[in-house]
Amino acid sequence: MFGARRHDVVDPPAPLFVFRRIEVRAALVIPRPRAVVWEAFDAQAVDDHGGSGHFDIVGAPEAGLGAKSLRIGPPMPLGLRVIMHTEVIAEEPGFWRTTQMIGGIAEQTETLMLADVEDGRTRATVNSLMSRMMPSDQDLEPARVVLHGLAMTWLERISRFAEEA
Repeated sequence: MFGARRHDVVDPPAPLFVFRRIEVRAALVIPRPRAVVWEAFDAQAVDDHGGSGHFDIVGAPEAGLGAKSLRIGPPMPLGLRVIMHTEVIAEEPGFWRTTQMIGGIAEQTETLMLADVEDGRTRATVNSLMSRMMPSDQDLEPARVVLHGLAMTWLERISRFAEEA
């Protein structure tokens, strides 16, 4: 007869890396009308397309809904580089645009929203969600601070474009 041994059940170790989400919201009031800010935003987006390491996708629109492009990221350790795919996935021209960027182990979805405020000014808001593999015990606040800084830099750049228009 076969006998069964009793073994204590051991829980598997917690994973070292897990899928984490970082949410960021940034806003800036721009002293220009919404239509002017939208035009500046479009001009800034077109200006970004012209940079080195940026490639349009043949057959995809260059601007607006469905616009797609590839960009080669900066050098990383061991000489690796990330290829980032960006696509405009939703848009209401003049009011908001949502883009999605996928590169390496990260995915980021950003929405720029423009709203009229008093005295012909515009409130520009960026809502961003980044999802990526990270250590399960990593503090997300430093990454959130960096992403918020990038969003504010983007809004300030759009503001400068609008003020020059």
